[in-house]
Amino acid sequence: MKENEEKLVDHAVSKAIQKVAVKSPSPDFTNTLMHKIQAVQATQTTIVYQPLISKRIWSLLAIIFGLLIGFVSIRSIGFTAVPNVLQKASDKVTSLEIPTWELPTIDYAVATTSPFVYGAIILAGFLLLEIVILKRKYKW
Repeated sequence: MKENEEKLVDHAVSKAIQKVAVKSPSPDFTNTLMHKIQAVQATQTTIVYQPLISKRIWSLLAIIFGLLIGFVSIRSIGFTAVPNVLQKASDKVTSLEIPTWELPTIDYAVATTSPFVYGAIILAGFLLLEIVILKRKYKW
């Protein structure tokens, strides 16, 4: 009985399909579709990456950081070493010997000074903050 019903349904569906005429798209279908696509693309906004801290600010921070380290290291060199090196060089030049230059010692305790440590901690904090905010904004 079920086979008979299936055959009747199949036959009715095939007749209904034959009665419906095959429709072809309009002649300007492609142009209309392309215009709609372009209109949608024009209205969509693109997401442009904008960092929280701009490149100018990063470069300014780097310059300030470099000047701070330079200032601390120059303060610890001691300017009395320069005339001593020049005196030794002039003594050796008069005797026609090649002067041996000794570079002034630099205090490497800069890393333990409190401004350096605080600056490094603040810089790391800002980097961490920027990463967290960007991850939340763009949902990586």
